[in-house]
Amino acid sequence: MKKPALCLVLFLGLVPWSFGQTTARMHFFFPLKFSLRTVKLRTTLNADKPIRIGSNEWVLVETDADSLGLLDREQPFFMPLERGRTYYFLVQSERDNNAALSVRAVTEQEFLLTAHFGGASKPQAYFLRHKPN
Repeated sequence: MKKPALCLVLFLGLVPWSFGQTTARMHFFFPLKFSLRTVKLRTTLNADKPIRIGSNEWVLVETDADSLGLLDREQPFFMPLERGRTYYFLVQSERDNNAALSVRAVTEQEFLLTAHFGGASKPQAYFLRHKPN
């Protein structure tokens, strides 16, 4: 009787711990080879130190938060995230306007093929820790 009770207590004790350790991962790639342009990713979790994504660079952002507040002129726009899920984004310059950028979500296959043929090196990784209130 002691063994099943001990196993049950251990199992119930480990389930919340293991669930709380999962993170959301976001991959960003900026596939412009011949540009000196840099994109800054500012969020509510790193407002003082924006992540720079240079042309033809691959960046991996990992967070334990359930949403990511993207800052635009100090106004946050929250993007909900699912823990344990991986997201892939391409940052692209509009064809007729080099100043305008767009970001679009893509599949893992499209992202990896674009990064491969774009000559991207290994991703630079960042971890954004959720600050409890």
